[in-house]
Amino acid sequence: MKLVVLSLGAMLMLGADAAVAQEPAPPPLWSGTSGLAPTLVSKKVGVVQPGETYEKAIKKPTRTARLTAEHSFSYGPETFTIPAGTPFYGAQFLAIPRVGSGPAPVRRKDDIHWCSAAKEKPVVCFRWTAGKVERASAGGFMILSRSPSGQWIEDRPPALKEQVVEIDPPYEQSQTLKAVTEEGVVVATLIKQGSGDWGYDTPVKWGVKAALVSGGYVVFEPVRDAAGALTAARVTPAKP
Repeated sequence: MKLVVLSLGAMLMLGADAAVAQEPAPPPLWSGTSGLAPTLVSKKVGVVQPGETYEKAIKKPTRTARLTAEHSFSYGPETFTIPAGTPFYGAQFLAIPRVGSGPAPVRRKDDIHWCSAAKEKPVVCFRWTAGKVERASAGGFMILSRSPSGQWIEDRPPALKEQVVEIDPPYEQSQTLKAVTEEGVVVATLIKQGSGDWGYDTPVKWGVKAALVSGGYVVFEPVRDAAGALTAARVTPAKP
């Protein structure tokens, strides 16, 4: 007879696996994946001058839904109502806030949250956990960059119907050649949705692959005039 001895770590892993196996599977509305998919608006390859935009895309959520009946909830002494017809979009968050002093619930890689795309408060996200729905307030200065920002509170399931919904205003991303130097280029990325926008600069060395907002890669090569002065950059598609 062979005796098998398990380490404490192995027993904990088996216990965690058993807990996940016993947890009821989420309904279709609350499972699967979701994210932002780009649609190319404009693209330029070849010689690009400083200040010129060479890539622009609109990103849309891959899963959307609409609230078919108003959803009211109380928070402290106040009552809030999410109107019927409010659009929602599916999102996934790796960091799950804890509830009170207890441990955060086990999360599956295919769990999604539904966040409202409302332009006015209340703005919330819903999630499905262990057979119940929870609600949290959401923050973010652009509609499609929202994330849960408050404590998760148990709530009744919202009347969400998954369907194609256009989120207005559109979520735009663009890349502009900001500057050329002897070392490489500086790429300015701008993200905009309605009145909210933010951007950042990325230095890229000559010949090194740089990611595009619509997917894929390019490389930059220096362009010089007859006197040898650096004037622009040549943008060439690159393999992943």
